[in-house]
Amino acid sequence: LKITDVIFEDNLLFHFMEFMEGEDERAIVEFWFSANNFHHTFHQGLDGNERTKDAMILYDKFFSMQATSPLGMPDSVRLDVENNICQESGPSQFCFARALEIVVGYLSKHYLHKFTTSRIF
Repeated sequence: LKITDVIFEDNLLFHFMEFMEGEDERAIVEFWFSANNFHHTFHQGLDGNERTKDAMILYDKFFSMQATSPLGMPDSVRLDVENNICQESGPSQFCFARALEIVVGYLSKHYLHKFTTSRIF
């Protein structure tokens, strides 16, 4: 079982989110869910301003210096996200790609085994 099996299957994701809440790490899964949704709905009729607003909501919540749910990412990732959002053409569909890769690796390394051996699983 891989972490992607867990986060892309609704029933497992529900239990994983419950598990991560118990680990006080729910924000990481919330970021993954929100950024993945941003990526997959990018071409669904939003104009550039709406896309920018959506991207900035995620940035403000998880990456900014005043983030309400900071992920603890290095400054280089924060700057990468900033640059990918604040382009002249608007945010890129892939503006959170690097952060998503880091989160998936982190979840796999630190929480997959703990989850699959937990009572919740």
